Amino acid sequence: MPWRLPIADVQKALQRWGSVRREAPAPAPADTAPSGPEEPRHNASVAPAESPINWERFDEMLGNDPATVREFVDLYLEKTAEQITQIRAALSAGKASEVELLAHRCKGASATCGITAMRQPISELEAAGRAGNLSRGAEVLAHAEQTFGRVRKILTERLRTLGT
Repeated sequence: MPWRLPIADVQKALQRWGSVRREAPAPAPADTAPSGPEEPRHNASVAPAESPINWERFDEMLGNDPATVREFVDLYLEKTAEQITQIRAALSAGKASEVELLAHRCKGASATCGITAMRQPISELEAAGRAGNLSRGAEVLAHAEQTFGRVRKILTERLRTLGT
């Protein structure tokens, strides 16, 4: 039987990244990417490089209990949307160390649950903050927002297939 992280432990980790509110998740940033082929449906045999989500990791963390998956997905989407908003504000204010910290938190939450697509743009923001060079910050953040929009759609579809 694969190891599963209890949802309470996941919530504690996410709470370290900011206070948890029990409201509806914030709307997704506009997805301005041209529409292309649909993302692959949940299939643990799909290689992580082919999907923005490593479903094997996701399932190891959460299992298939619909209530647990819904609770986690709602929390992940809410916190990530908040962090993207906070990163945007930090970029606007030129606060490189804040960009680095927020991006690091966002990257950690995504990695924990197998959201691999967020790694590249968020890592770029983290590195830019660490280097104190935010000149490409808005461009990289726009890429992160587009990626998050794709991830949101895929996770929402996963919830639908679980019947939640």
